[in-house]
Amino acid sequence: MLNVKTLFSRQDGVQLTDQEFADFKGQLDAINRVQAVIEFDLYGNVLTANQNFLDVMGYSLDEIVGQHHRMFVSPDEVATPEYERNWERVRQGEFIAGEFRRIAKDGREIWIEASYNPIFGADKQPVKVVKYAADVTKRKQVAAQVESRMAAMDLSQAVIEFELDGTIVSANDNFCQCMGYSAGEIIGKHHSMFACPDYARSDEYKQFWADLRHGKFFTGEFLRIGKGGREVWIQASYNPVLGADGRPERVIKYAIDITQQKAMQLMVDRVVEEVSSSLARVAAGDLNAKIHESYEGKLGVLVEDLNQTIDKLTDVTDTIRRSADVVSSAAREISAGNGNLQERTEKQGEALLETSSTMEEMTQTVRANADNATSARENAQEASAKATNGLSVAQRAISAMEEINESSKRVNEIISVIDDLAFQTNLLALNASVEAARAGEQGRGFTVVASEVRNLASRSAASDSEIRELIKTSSAKVESGSRLVSESGEVLQDISDVINNVSEVISKISDASQEQAQGIANINLAIAQMDTANQQNSALVEETSSVSKTASQEAATLKAQIEFFSAGPDAGIHQDSTCQAA
Repeated sequence: MLNVKTLFSRQDGVQLTDQEFADFKGQLDAINRVQAVIEFDLYGNVLTANQNFLDVMGYSLDEIVGQHHRMFVSPDEVATPEYERNWERVRQGEFIAGEFRRIAKDGREIWIEASYNPIFGADKQPVKVVKYAADVTKRKQVAAQVESRMAAMDLSQAVIEFELDGTIVSANDNFCQCMGYSAGEIIGKHHSMFACPDYARSDEYKQFWADLRHGKFFTGEFLRIGKGGREVWIQASYNPVLGADGRPERVIKYAIDITQQKAMQLMVDRVVEEVSSSLARVAAGDLNAKIHESYEGKLGVLVEDLNQTIDKLTDVTDTIRRSADVVSSAAREISAGNGNLQERTEKQGEALLETSSTMEEMTQTVRANADNATSARENAQEASAKATNGLSVAQRAISAMEEINESSKRVNEIISVIDDLAFQTNLLALNASVEAARAGEQGRGFTVVASEVRNLASRSAASDSEIRELIKTSSAKVESGSRLVSESGEVLQDISDVINNVSEVISKISDASQEQAQGIANINLAIAQMDTANQQNSALVEETSSVSKTASQEAATLKAQIEFFSAGPDAGIHQDSTCQAA
């Protein structure tokens, strides 16, 4: 290392005292402890270095002694004229200081803050160079990062600097473009030139700057006034910058122009408010709630979808309302038809009861005829004397009885017709029930079914009348036959020779009466079946009537519900929007 005592004796021509030597040596030791020190000859060859330097660069002393200074410098820098010129300046005795980029043994980039100090001999000429250095790599990296971030912020954000009283010190291009001013138009002016006049005069604004002067940080969205009175919304932070004493020295504002975003936000808020109002009106039953103001983009799609939904809901309610009217009308028609059908069914039931009663009387008459035939057979044995004359009378009685038999056959045919009518009536009643359940437009089909039922009922009534007439005729024939048999009995009293023949004839008459009684019993059974079918038809009519009444009530309820929605002339929604400042 440098011999300080020899060095100073050569420079001053005076030998240092021990105390002076100790003092200078102590200072040199202190420097060696805190700084990286390396010595070079005047051409840049390494003479020696302390441990601090070796630790910073990652070398041992043996690896660098005798090597040239360029081993610590990147090849690109070594190749520059400036590198050689600096060594020439040092050889000329010039002092060089600054921050330098160097390369460590492992290739790491090292930044040092150093001074190259020529050491002069007794002849006042440089004899070597001593470099004192401090490793500022971390500080340099931090500073580079800060500088990069500041540069990036300066490129991407609007930046303006103020004095603590709000006087503008500087502003970057982004800020000037945002507000529409040039830097010369705003530097030296007060921040209030960007604030709304009422706000700039307010106590709130004064307190805002008072808080900044006390180091308070502000961030948020702010409404500002650009050149020409243009409203500008910014997302900004007001940042007090502290000095070395920890007190605020100035204020820097970083801002982003959010005017378009704010306008979009206000538009979104307006659309949300209009949509909410429209939906509230729809929920209250008012379908005159379409939005007529036009919007672009997704907001326009939203408004259009809402309007289409209201249109569709209006169409649906109109359709339901019309359908409810149709169902209600059809249900009333079905109910009226059922009432008429029920009335006719009841009359048919009464007619069947009368027919049954008549057939019961006929049965009793036929039985009486059978009894009379038996009595006549007994009397015939006593009328042998009159048998010859009674034969003619007996033949006429047989003919009358055959006519009765023919009438009974016709009654059977009519009853068959009535049975078929009852079956068809039952089937048509079932169809009528189905048609009534479907309702709607198809409910009109019930009219056809009802007409058919009326026709069948008319045929049944005609058949009943014919049965009654036939029964009357049969009764007359039976009475005539009875008289003839009676006459035959009187004649047969005088005809004993032919008593056996008369007895045979009377037996046939008795058998025919039994068969007639059986046929009438079958007619009674058929009438009973018709009565059962008629009762079932009546029950079906009542059920159909109940269903149609329920359908009518449900239609009325549905109509009342749908009347909740009103769809008169569409006044729409139109709201004036105003720009609000925050």
